[in-house]
Amino acid sequence: MKKTIWNKGKTLSQQHKKNISLALQGRKAWNEGKPWPKDVREKISKNSKGRQAWNEGRAWSDDVKEKIRRSMEKHHKEIRKQLTK
Repeated sequence: MKKTIWNKGKTLSQQHKKNISLALQGRKAWNEGKPWPKDVREKISKNSKGRQAWNEGRAWSDDVKEKIRRSMEKHHKEIRKQLTK
């Protein structure tokens, strides 16, 4: 059974669109825009160096490799099209 669209043909005002957009943005993080002290930044940097990536060393099946290859070919083809325009 197909549902009918109740608001078909109705348009939203610019103010209403703005309100919806603001409501969907969410809140900023508690530390947004607060600067980190230099010693803390150095500590984080030092502890992050040499860490192995989450996906390093994982084996991919042949199916997954083929899927990635086809996806990348399509992506590169699109980029080439844009560059030749």
